[in-house]
Amino acid sequence: MRLPHRGETLAILSRIIVVASSVLVGVVAARQLGPAGRGQLALIQTAVLLAAPLFCLTLANSNLYFAAKEPTRLGALIGNSLGALLASSLLLGGLALSSGPEELTRPTALWLWCHMVLSLSLTLGLGKGWIQRVNLTEISINLVLLAGLGWAIWSQQLSLLFVVYLRAGTAVLGGGILLLWLAGSARFSLRADFQLLKSSWTYGTRITVAGFLSVALANVNQITVAWWSGDAVAGLFAVASQGGAVLLFVPTAFISVFMPSFVSLPSNADRGREMMRVLPFWSVFLLFTSLAAGAGSPWWMTAVFGQQYHPCVPLFLWLVPGYWCMGVQQMASVIISSSEIRHPYLILTGLAVIFNLGLNTLLARYGALGGAWAFTVTHCLFLLCSLAYFRQVVRA
Repeated sequence: MRLPHRGETLAILSRIIVVASSVLVGVVAARQLGPAGRGQLALIQTAVLLAAPLFCLTLANSNLYFAAKEPTRLGALIGNSLGALLASSLLLGGLALSSGPEELTRPTALWLWCHMVLSLSLTLGLGKGWIQRVNLTEISINLVLLAGLGWAIWSQQLSLLFVVYLRAGTAVLGGGILLLWLAGSARFSLRADFQLLKSSWTYGTRITVAGFLSVALANVNQITVAWWSGDAVAGLFAVASQGGAVLLFVPTAFISVFMPSFVSLPSNADRGREMMRVLPFWSVFLLFTSLAAGAGSPWWMTAVFGQQYHPCVPLFLWLVPGYWCMGVQQMASVIISSSEIRHPYLILTGLAVIFNLGLNTLLARYGALGGAWAFTVTHCLFLLCSLAYFRQVVRA
């Protein structure tokens, strides 16, 4: 088991700061909007996360891979990303204009496009190896979000729409600045590089499908709880899930640190050997972090989010094992995401989504608690099946 070196430790610490600032934003929003408003915000955010990879034309997922594998083509990747943003702006603009002003379609479409700007720039930055600059960008976005929420509370202007527009504005600001920073470090052209675009689509389509299914797998419980139990219960589930998602700073830091180096390895056998060296420490670290969060949840969850969210504690305790399994699975999946996403993995992830949805339906009468049970059971089984598949890939 290899311990992290100085650069990896710094990545973990900076990621902790990113997560801490993000949690503060979530806490303020949850306290001010209440369970029902927090549930509505969670559904909008889920829609943004699901739709973003598709409207990015798969480039958000392929940028990291090609920026790490072919650093000399960073300028072409930036140009293609700008073209994707232009095309998506036309599609989303038409969607927004066709909706009524009283609907949430327009602010959701705006947040989606702004999130795409941020997503494309972050993946390019990670591919270039700018881990600390990427973390700095996310920290700055969260600090601006906190300042905006503070002003809204002080002026009594805080509402669901204000939070959506604020999230959109900070995303496009942070993503735009990072994109300009990247453009200044590489020569790029606004003319599309169709050869690279074709390669990006070939690689990106499968990983986008895998990413879409992964987001669906992580969020289908939120959707079904809202469907069966209403916005207030969905808000409680969203806060408990937010507590669990905090634990994912470990796999996020792992992917940021190791993805570029895994891409450069010549074979899946080499990736498998490297994974066996680094994964045990990170898995144990995530385990102890999860145990500590679970043990302290009766105190910190009500202290942070407020007494109205006390029912989130048992939900969080049931979700913690599922988030540990999700984190380990995400770290182990670097073996295939750094080389090639194959059809069996897509089928496996799709079956996990269907199983999760079916289990949520069977446990619907238990409300949010049933959603937590379904989440943890699904992700435990998905981890076991994924590890068995990754073992086959490495040995092939």
